[in-house]
Amino acid sequence: MLVNFDIETKKGFYSMHPVRVYDSEGVLFYYNRPFEGALTFNLPKGSYKIDEDELYLLKEIKPLQYELPYLDKATAKNKIKIPENFTHYMTKNPAKCSIDLKEGAIIWDEEFAKGLGKLGRSFIALHELGHYMYNGSPEDEQRCDTFARYHMLKRGYNPSQIAAVSSATLGNSHLSDKRNFKALKDAKNADTI
Repeated sequence: MLVNFDIETKKGFYSMHPVRVYDSEGVLFYYNRPFEGALTFNLPKGSYKIDEDELYLLKEIKPLQYELPYLDKATAKNKIKIPENFTHYMTKNPAKCSIDLKEGAIIWDEEFAKGLGKLGRSFIALHELGHYMYNGSPEDEQRCDTFARYHMLKRGYNPSQIAAVSSATLGNSHLSDKRNFKALKDAKNADTI
């Protein structure tokens, strides 16, 4: 039986047994099993679901510190202040994911975002934020991916998650950096995270 558990700040975990963690929507968020010895991993702040038996087998440890990738210096001419928290809107958005820094809003295409879960949405939103740092040019896709990886590692995501989500989301199709402000006005649902 799946049980809910919340994490207020990133945490590290240790287990000798397989672990499957789901996000609050029930989308698989982290899965791994120890091949030899113990499994150690991080979870970022958030709400999760886990099998009750697996939860009791987890031991909390100090969060793992992964080597952060080198971030190129921002090339945007204006200094950009990124809001602490964003409000996420689900609506029809032809750009798939648009960010409005002034409003602190991320506008998702409802159909596109449906199966992404927390992991996919985090990577895509951070990638799109990277376009603000690097002038939004198509040549900066690699820099934006690195920007997303850097910030995900700092928040408590694991390298295995980031590698999987980066190839699954942005490897298949590039998302337009075009912002659709009409989508913000038409948004039906909002959830602040």
